[in-house]
Amino acid sequence: MRSPWYFGWNIVIAASFLTLLSSGLRMSMGVFFLPIANDLNFSRSVLSGIIAIGMLFSGIAMPISGYLVGKYGTRFVLILGSIIIIISTVWSANSTDYWNFFLSFGVALSFGTSFVGSVSFMPIVARWFIKRRGLALFILSTGSMAGIAVMLPVFAFLIPIYGWQTTLISFAVIFMIIALPIALFIMKDNQSEIEVYSIEPVINQKIEPSIKLIDVLKTRPFWQLSFGLFTCGFSMNLLGTHGVPMLTDHGFDPIISSNGIGLIGLVAILVP
Repeated sequence: MRSPWYFGWNIVIAASFLTLLSSGLRMSMGVFFLPIANDLNFSRSVLSGIIAIGMLFSGIAMPISGYLVGKYGTRFVLILGSIIIIISTVWSANSTDYWNFFLSFGVALSFGTSFVGSVSFMPIVARWFIKRRGLALFILSTGSMAGIAVMLPVFAFLIPIYGWQTTLISFAVIFMIIALPIALFIMKDNQSEIEVYSIEPVINQKIEPSIKLIDVLKTRPFWQLSFGLFTCGFSMNLLGTHGVPMLTDHGFDPIISSNGIGLIGLVAILVP
């Protein structure tokens, strides 16, 4: 007897939700921007510089994440990334000077959110699906934009009530409660133990040798894809960081401002 529910969908849902949380934290910096700048006496240029450098470290962390997933599996990278997010978030909330905030939020949190993101989850999702792989990967990809649509308004509601420090610490606690059980009980890199009970059996195909990086760099599609992703990342991070402060400067309420920016993430999901 086969189960009517394929276990691979548990992985897709869990991975999408974790991506929503991790990318939502990173992309919701706009609602944290003015409270952090005012509380820590940072100028906008200084805080923008920390965030920008953090984006560079996030880019550096992604290929490292892919390497670790290939060597140790998704579960290991998810646990490592979750621990980094929890520690760096609490560290950021307790930072009172430039260097501590730079190292915690700019560097450490960038690695954590990159480890708990779509780059880390794509291999395990692709491994669990054959017929519906495109649909599964699409659902996974919605997590990032959903993070903007959901987490921006949530943070905008909580920060005026509890402060940005308490909001960050609360996020760390909730993330720990959610992420660690998912890593232990849902992220199964080896599907052979339950594949016979599924309605979509997984075929353990022989893995071909991976393409070398130097060969990939010589192809036109790689650079075309990279340019497209750079444009998307640049625009969304620009809006995620400076959209809410800009609208606030023009007299809009932070809640309305966050809803406006969050709507962009929602539209990005509905219009691929």
